[in-house]
Amino acid sequence: KIDYLVKWIIKSSQSSLSTSYQKAILGKEKLMQGTLDSLMHFRQKSGIYDAGEQTKLLANRLTSITNTIERDKAALESLKKMPLKDKLRDTLNIMQSRITGLERELALLTSSDSNAMFSLPMFNINKGKVELLESRYRRSFEQIGYDLEKVKLYNAAVEMDVPAIHMIEAAEVPLYKHRPKRSVIVLGVTIAAFLFSIAAALAVESFRKTDWTLVTSATKNS
Repeated sequence: KIDYLVKWIIKSSQSSLSTSYQKAILGKEKLMQGTLDSLMHFRQKSGIYDAGEQTKLLANRLTSITNTIERDKAALESLKKMPLKDKLRDTLNIMQSRITGLERELALLTSSDSNAMFSLPMFNINKGKVELLESRYRRSFEQIGYDLEKVKLYNAAVEMDVPAIHMIEAAEVPLYKHRPKRSVIVLGVTIAAFLFSIAAALAVESFRKTDWTLVTSATKNS
């Protein structure tokens, strides 16, 4: 009976914990889904899908464009100083057009316009928001996985039939009793009660036969 009661208490506690974890998982899944929706919306709006790789690409592109513009400008100035520059007019125009295109791309990369999707300053601003949402989503996913493992453990513990009381040494039936027999105890208590009853009756009778008036007067005369 004790083993049954102890197991019932333990299993009830484990079942309650499993239920509470399941409720918590449902709430966390809703929060995680909201975070995922916000992340997908912000990724589509900002164009940031892999912040680390895109940062490297934009930084490398910015460096490459800057170096190319400076190199082409130097080459263009050198060609303009040549005596046969009229014959190189088409080449000079092509180089100037390419420099103009690169400068426009550089302006887009360094623009502070909030609508510029591939602007490095705006990319850095939006990058923090995307990384925050990604980190929040990752923590929610890991926490839900941890809670699911807890639920599995508690459910497995509830289904297992493990004894709550473990017998260390089995009790042996004694060959004879080391205590007095019940009949002896009952007889002794009965005799003691009888003697106390007689003593109480004698005390009451003696109290009644005593003339307390004479006793009081004798006490006052003395």
